[in-house]
Amino acid sequence: MDPNIPIGCGAIYIAIYYILGRSVLNDLRLVDPDYYDYLGATRGVSARNSIGIVAIMLEDRPVEASYPPVTQRKIKLARWLFLLSPVVLIVVIAATFLA
Repeated sequence: MDPNIPIGCGAIYIAIYYILGRSVLNDLRLVDPDYYDYLGATRGVSARNSIGIVAIMLEDRPVEASYPPVTQRKIKLARWLFLLSPVVLIVVIAATFLA
């Protein structure tokens, strides 16, 4: 197998995770401005946004029941993608070197 295939799949996985995380930040800006400010996120592209996304993923607090169902699902999906990322990394590395 061509090593570019698993590397490309890993890149697509990361892109989906990042876009979903940015979408969650945008939703939080509208739904929970205090939490958005607490994360230190800003509009546009900033390293603080990436730190805010990781903070959302690593927090052990449950998703607020007051959030719209779409935002709740996005946060849960983003957390699962974040938790599965080490497995995806191992599979990509294994597929690249075993190809």
